[in-house]
Amino acid sequence: SAALGAGEVVAIYRDGVKIGNAAVVDTSWRYTDSGLVNGSTYAYTARVEDAASNQGALSNTYTISHDSVAPTAPVVVSIVESAGGGINALEASDGTPVVVSLTNTGAVAGDKVSVLWGSQAVDHTLQQSEINAQSATISVSSGAITAQGNGTVGVQARITDAAGNVGNLSAPNNVTVDLTLPTIAPTGGITITSTPSGKSDGVNADTYIPGDVVTIKVKFSEAVTLNTATGTPTLALNIEGLNLIVNNIVNIDRNAVFDQQLSSTELQFKYTIPATSQTWFYLNDTNGISFAANPLTLNGASLVDAAGNAANLSYGVVPDNPSHRVDQRGPRILGYTVLSDPGADKTYGVGETIRIQYNFNDKIVVVGNPSMTLSVGNANRTIYWDPNDSGTHLDSGNIVFTYTVQAGDLD
Repeated sequence: SAALGAGEVVAIYRDGVKIGNAAVVDTSWRYTDSGLVNGSTYAYTARVEDAASNQGALSNTYTISHDSVAPTAPVVVSIVESAGGGINALEASDGTPVVVSLTNTGAVAGDKVSVLWGSQAVDHTLQQSEINAQSATISVSSGAITAQGNGTVGVQARITDAAGNVGNLSAPNNVTVDLTLPTIAPTGGITITSTPSGKSDGVNADTYIPGDVVTIKVKFSEAVTLNTATGTPTLALNIEGLNLIVNNIVNIDRNAVFDQQLSSTELQFKYTIPATSQTWFYLNDTNGISFAANPLTLNGASLVDAAGNAANLSYGVVPDNPSHRVDQRGPRILGYTVLSDPGADKTYGVGETIRIQYNFNDKIVVVGNPSMTLSVGNANRTIYWDPNDSGTHLDSGNIVFTYTVQAGDLD
């Protein structure tokens, strides 16, 4: 409680026997005893002595038990949720249990078990029930798992006893961690891979007609496994339609159905352009097929990566693709025009040509030798199209039929 006088020392006694003098700084002192035996208990006292061997009163007794042996390394028996091939994002979201065996470690209640998840440490104080069972289950938090991140993680454990002796680390129990959800690839994630039939004839290029199949590829950021045992995925195509009653264009979602898995990262969907069954409405997308946001629906199917992470199906809008238009109705006749001129008397003579031009709403292709019936008086004449007539413009939807007046024609 006060500074020592000249020639005074602090004498240290172990079990009543003086073992040396303490090192004193001001009113504090310290003594290091190197003669202790593990497992033994010692009683220490101290008092001030001067050079003439005069002794002060003994201090209170301070008793210690000496423990210099560290616990034996435990064993990380299992990482419970890694049984499916690793730890995924869902499993990590509420932490994951690690089972540690305490057999032959010498651990007692109150000792500390530290689980090292890579570089992340989780401490746990052992309870008597765990000592009795010789096993402890320690939960590694979601935060620790996330902080360590993806990859192969070595999980180890060690015990620190009440005396502060730190045991050796256990051998690592490796676990694979994958917290990244598969996503639809941000670039080229949804692409139409089919070719419209219009390209084969050079007319109505880039246009699908009834019976054509639209094929779409969906690409993911990593390998995925699709299980369709409980449902079949669909992909919503946005195709414009024309309501003839109000002459209004509306957007219609048409579901392409899952067809096959092209590769570990790619799924294929197909949609067949149907024949129109209504007189007042038909698909007519002159801007091209598009996709609204989040068009992929699993309908009960599962889509996961190797770690079991369910795919994130969120995706942005895919705009109109002018290389993939749709015309469900096909060309239709708008009207006809008589191109020929019979002259002032309004009468065609024998050998003169009658030219009739039919006008369609779209460019057309002529297959075969189309004809029409021309009523001349009481007779019906079959007349054919003239590909060489100056009024035939297929790209503009115009086709001309010609008839040369014969002897006996009278109307």
